[in-house]
Amino acid sequence: PRNPSNKADAIEMEAMNVFRLNPELKERFVSYTTPDGEKYFHFSQPIIIKPRCMKCHGKKEEVPNSIQRRYDTAYNYSIGDLRGVMSIKLPARIIEQRTTELFKRTAIIHLLIMLLVFVLIAILMNRTVLSRIKALHFSSNWLASGEYDTQIDLSGNDELTHMGHSFNRMAQTIAQREQSLLKQKSLYYALSQTNKSIVQLNSEEELFDQICQIATSQPNLVLAWVGIADKEHNELVVVSRSGKAQLCLD
Repeated sequence: PRNPSNKADAIEMEAMNVFRLNPELKERFVSYTTPDGEKYFHFSQPIIIKPRCMKCHGKKEEVPNSIQRRYDTAYNYSIGDLRGVMSIKLPARIIEQRTTELFKRTAIIHLLIMLLVFVLIAILMNRTVLSRIKALHFSSNWLASGEYDTQIDLSGNDELTHMGHSFNRMAQTIAQREQSLLKQKSLYYALSQTNKSIVQLNSEEELFDQICQIATSQPNLVLAWVGIADKEHNELVVVSRSGKAQLCLD
């Protein structure tokens, strides 16, 4: 080379020999170890003589005098000759360090993304599944404890929503049957007490009053009365009454 500081070292000479033996090769990337034991990566590309290069590297007598007076070497090249290599040396330690740092950053980013996805899935599961299952669980407990007016408000069109609607229909059916049982129980109780009164009491007035009181003592009855038909005046005469709504008979 014209500049002694640009003289090729062993790895660069090796690269030039490879490019001479393989003219079609456009670049080369290899690892090597220096005599002091430090590892490097070497990237090289061939520098080929082109027509514009011949002005300074052609026949010496054809080169400008200013070049001839300044340099004694690097003449008499032909177009297509290998002039040298573009050489880049990268310390393996720095590349490995940066690669490790990049891997760590990438791993942390992926971990954070996975954690975020997990949190989002957990929130979605809680909103769409777990909270609705809890609602079904609590409503079932309320229904079992006697709260027959329990209803579940579930929106959507999935299996849990259909289950909630089925639960509501079941609760309504149970409530209706419970009300029917209470009415029947009240009726049976009133009939039983009435039979006892018939046996124990001697006058109609006392019997009628007792019957009305027995009837209105039940939670579902607010008025009970006994009337006797007056055929002479063609009317119904109230002879006994009981309950909160007895004023309706006035």
